[in-house]
Amino acid sequence: MGSILPSNEIDQPEETSTQFIVTNGIGSYSNLTTRHSIEQKTQGLLVLYQNPQEGRITVWDNCQESMNGHSIEPYTQQNTQLNFSHSEYQPEKSDTNSNLPTWLINIDGNVLKKTITMEPEKQTTLIKYTLISSSQPSVLLQLKNFISFYHQSEPGKHDSSYRVDSTHHTVNKNNISLRLACQTPGPLSTQQTHWTDEKIVNSKPPHNEGEASYNSHASICIQSCKINLYVGESCYMVGTTEESWPFSTNVLQKSEANQHCVYSLDHFANDLSYSALQFIVLRGAETLFSGFPNFNNSGRDTLISLPGITLATGHFDIAKKILLNSATYLNAGMLPNKLPGINGDRLQYDTMDTTLLFFWSIQQYLEETQDWAFIEKELFIDLKEIIRHHIRGTRHGIGIDQDGLLKSGDIRKNLTWSMQRTISKEANQRPGKAIEINALWYNALCFTKECCEKFNESSASFDYLIPIVQKNMNSTFWNDSAQCCYDHTETPKETNDIRPSQIIAISLPYSAFTIDKQEKIFDAVYKKLYTPLGLRSLNIDSPNYLSQPKNDYDSWHRGVIWPFLMGPFIDALMKVKKNKALAEKLLSGLKNHFYNEAGIRGISEAFEGDTPFRPIGNFNQAASIAECLRVIKKYKLNVKLPAEQITPSLKLTE
Repeated sequence: MGSILPSNEIDQPEETSTQFIVTNGIGSYSNLTTRHSIEQKTQGLLVLYQNPQEGRITVWDNCQESMNGHSIEPYTQQNTQLNFSHSEYQPEKSDTNSNLPTWLINIDGNVLKKTITMEPEKQTTLIKYTLISSSQPSVLLQLKNFISFYHQSEPGKHDSSYRVDSTHHTVNKNNISLRLACQTPGPLSTQQTHWTDEKIVNSKPPHNEGEASYNSHASICIQSCKINLYVGESCYMVGTTEESWPFSTNVLQKSEANQHCVYSLDHFANDLSYSALQFIVLRGAETLFSGFPNFNNSGRDTLISLPGITLATGHFDIAKKILLNSATYLNAGMLPNKLPGINGDRLQYDTMDTTLLFFWSIQQYLEETQDWAFIEKELFIDLKEIIRHHIRGTRHGIGIDQDGLLKSGDIRKNLTWSMQRTISKEANQRPGKAIEINALWYNALCFTKECCEKFNESSASFDYLIPIVQKNMNSTFWNDSAQCCYDHTETPKETNDIRPSQIIAISLPYSAFTIDKQEKIFDAVYKKLYTPLGLRSLNIDSPNYLSQPKNDYDSWHRGVIWPFLMGPFIDALMKVKKNKALAEKLLSGLKNHFYNEAGIRGISEAFEGDTPFRPIGNFNQAASIAECLRVIKKYKLNVKLPAEQITPSLKLTE
């Protein structure tokens, strides 16, 4: 439920433009602002992800454009329109109704259409330019390509040597060969390419700090192309590290065809589905990335995101493979949160909720598929093993106490989603027993008993705990004065702090609380923590409240808004209120954000607690997208926006 450390290392100026991302299904991406500029060190036209040890490498930075000698960039509201917004409101006869970022650029009456895509499962970015109309038969389009080979995981590393092979349209650095070429398949259009003359190119040193907020790496112009582009014809600028050139026309046709797949008749759900699929990475064993641009393979985020990303989009086989792959890492009754990643990181079994979320993900799988045979054959033994180890005790002092509740173990580790590692007066250290951990524990016990009954096996070794845990959760966590739950057992009784983890306790398939208490918990969370973009991590009238997080662990759970919590919040609403109209209304803020703010067609990792709710962390987070999509599909919600917020196409900000 959120990364252990949010992705706050991303460079984020005070005011940033909206941005887009296109992915290739194997971890690489293309990401610039919608103004076609670079504002962050993670951006680039071709950002490679080759293996976990090397991390991400920006090879093709950008492509600067001019038409008839007039620079096109930066794109402005006056000369450019981005057709990459609400599919429901595109003109019926427009061919720009696509989930691919597409611009219409108008310079002195010359209208140029531009589309960016990546070839699926290939390290290739492709830009298509089509001259829609002009007062002349053709225009002169000039493209200047910039490269850097910047290792994002090693920002201090700088190697200035590049080897250029213009005969093969290649620039080489270390073991990476980037091929750049312009293709003009039309019968009339022609092009000329010029490479830097030197065989070894020495790039400039990195910019001084403050010279450009994003540019922590060197970038040089390595190639320029001049295209005499005729009306009705297209040219393609291709950057690839593959050994063979792509057939550009086919790549675009396949990409555009893929965009016409229908995952839902609801337009918002359909667009969310396309965004969700960007997080599926096919590298041997299927996995889910946590977010873009700063992604990792988090066990916690994977299990939260799996239902929305794979089940809500109908990819049941991928869901099965991810569940099976997760189970292979089971050790001493625990699943790891940190999977092998950059620099050969080891597995880290350092969370409590990752393991317990495994039960919830399986419950969601069963709700969609009713595939009990798969659970019995492949996962049932793992569920029983987890229960056994948690009763007996496992790492970090994790295990049941005399009251049957799970202890949180070592407070020096981030064992729960909102626990803080840094020890300070204000930090949410959460010693003792946490509300959502024991809610997940109760749900796991009940679900495993359900499995035993389904598979005609005895549950006597653990089911005696179910009434004990139910009773003690009510006596331990219920805050009678606030009519909701304490966050953890060491919470001072006089506190007025309200935290969102308790919403999980009433959203799960099995809840230890009565319907009456569930309704009171929902009312408290709604009143104190709800915002249009998610739930605050702390009520605004708490003396510990902090709207804007600092660059540390302490501050991300003192008021920051987490959009993924809208998933359990809507689950709770539909369970205790059964108010579909209210659920649709409460999600309208996320819909507006999805189409118009930060990462277009994405939902951010988090937001500052106070208006205007500035996005922070990743601009596109798997759990945020997944939970929004999951509840929309589950409850058949039709999320609307006020009419004035919907426009035929997204206008770029100045």
